[in-house]
Amino acid sequence: MDPETTNRLRARLQAEGAALREQLADHGADPQPEGEVDLDLDGGFADSGQLTAERARLLSLIEGLRQNLADIDRVLAKLDEGEGFGVCERCGNQIGDERMEAIPWARLCITCKQEVG
Repeated sequence: MDPETTNRLRARLQAEGAALREQLADHGADPQPEGEVDLDLDGGFADSGQLTAERARLLSLIEGLRQNLADIDRVLAKLDEGEGFGVCERCGNQIGDERMEAIPWARLCITCKQEVG
């Protein structure tokens, strides 16, 4: 991958990471996987069942945001180290440029992704 493309993808990853951190903060969650979550769900719920369902929904959302952020941070670390960016973690081949453009935090090439599901 040429340096211009790599730099463009780095900027995109940094912007995505910042947006994810902002979303986590908006939900009262620390960006760290084991970080605190301060959900403010006191008012507006008619019963405790609805409150429990909303809490579960928000916790699931936060978990997904944290996972996406961890994936982006992992790829940015690879870029900083100068090794492993754009390389499939399963087979060791280069991940295609089109896939990297679409999903710059991809861990697997398209062939391996199709094989593992």
